[in-house]
Amino acid sequence: PLTAETPKPLLPVAGRPMIEHVIEHLAGEGIQRFIVTTNYLADKFPETLGDGSHLNVEISYIREGEPFGTLGSLGLIDHSEMSAPLLVTNGDVMSRLDFGAFLQNHEASGADLSVCVKEYSHLVPYGVVNVEDDVIIGLEEKPEKNFLINAGIYCINPGVLHLIPKNRALDFPEFMKTLVENGHSVASYRFNGYWRDVGTIEDYSRANIELREFLTASD
Repeated sequence: PLTAETPKPLLPVAGRPMIEHVIEHLAGEGIQRFIVTTNYLADKFPETLGDGSHLNVEISYIREGEPFGTLGSLGLIDHSEMSAPLLVTNGDVMSRLDFGAFLQNHEASGADLSVCVKEYSHLVPYGVVNVEDDVIIGLEEKPEKNFLINAGIYCINPGVLHLIPKNRALDFPEFMKTLVENGHSVASYRFNGYWRDVGTIEDYSRANIELREFLTASD
């Protein structure tokens, strides 16, 4: 597998590590300080990214003893003096999100957590039968269903980071439930631009093609 010796965020996309594209895009929108959380082949990240100076940013690292999930690693961050909202993104998500607009929307919403969501269409390859009390009342031939999916990009107020437990896994659904149970609000931010979750070899191939096309068009 491609990730036998290289963590997925460090796989090359359009000639550079995937995560460098993510960092560079954020840096272009004014983000200068980054915390990269690592687990699998953790040493590869500082070996590749260093302190971030070649990208004109500042990078520090947090190493998980075991996989802590999407948000569990935030429990390892010292947020005692943090005042601005924290932007969180998966290292294998390629997007052209306007992070400035996302942050502005988060602050205007008054929410403690904002989640970037994206419309996803799925073409059902079969006829879908609608049944009530064993009686067929309708048939849809290969319908296209639309959903809003979690894009893996978040904005979190530092005032709720204390709700993230230390040294254990925490994924988004559990954290959202904790926030709601403690009286905090969660907002969505709909994004319709380029987005690619590099979860499969097919997605990886597409990301290489798409980003090369984007970079060529930007020249």
